Amino acid sequence: MESSSAISVKDISHDPSYYTKAFNVFVRHSTEHQMLATWVETIFPRTVVEKIPISKHNQEEKLKILGFGSGTGDLDYTMIAQLLKKFPSISNTVVEPNPDHIVEYKKLVASKSFGSDVDFNWRQQTWQEYYQECQQLNKIKKFHFISAIHSLYYVEDPESTILDIVSCLDEGGILLLVLISENGGVIRQHKRFLSDAQRVVGSETICKILEKCQLKFEAFTENSTIDIACCYEAGNQDGVLLADFINNVKLQESGPPSFVEEVLSYMREGAIQNGDQILLDTEWQVFVVTK
Repeated sequence: MESSSAISVKDISHDPSYYTKAFNVFVRHSTEHQMLATWVETIFPRTVVEKIPISKHNQEEKLKILGFGSGTGDLDYTMIAQLLKKFPSISNTVVEPNPDHIVEYKKLVASKSFGSDVDFNWRQQTWQEYYQECQQLNKIKKFHFISAIHSLYYVEDPESTILDIVSCLDEGGILLLVLISENGGVIRQHKRFLSDAQRVVGSETICKILEKCQLKFEAFTENSTIDIACCYEAGNQDGVLLADFINNVKLQESGPPSFVEEVLSYMREGAIQNGDQILLDTEWQVFVVTK
């Protein structure tokens, strides 16, 4: 049953700088990035790299890839390292609306340079802005691989967005999607406290869209945890930021303390105590879509 109250403030993605701070705290307290990196190192090579066809076209030219919502680039870096084992040179277009994330991504590239093997085209835009610009210029560039990792949460129409992304794939190209699952603790929080407009899209919705659009795909289910113990330590700023990131809103601005207490209490009820840690489960799914 949903709460009689609903969080009424804007989600934290409307404040890019604040979102970056909250995201960085989430990365430190969650095993998700580590688990995703392991997935990229162990499963990505056979499900993506091996299946991108080597043609005369991309033997003579750079492999064209696009990251939609690439964040700070950590996972992009791992994927590119795997792709370079098969393809000698890569042209990477980065579509990322958060300026702080682009700054961090560029720092990463500078510290771990791929040399002349990879060139980067930075686009501080949403996917909608990028795609509309391409349409207006009548220049829809085709890519061999596109990734959208935890990025479909912030689009108005997931179905049309997926179809637009697929239209930008070369024949035989692959789209990688990663989303949190309805079975995890984050979506449980959203269903309990957020309005329909504020909830993020879960993997079940995306799976139904892929099936409806008759797109060929494989799905993988993975699990990770978030240590939310700091959310219950008075005066802990990391705890404030982490709770805001999990709930997708600025909780401290959402209403009376009793409401914030209700949200945090419900979050703790769904978690498991492990020594000093309080672990919230975060199931997520990976979709590998082939055109």
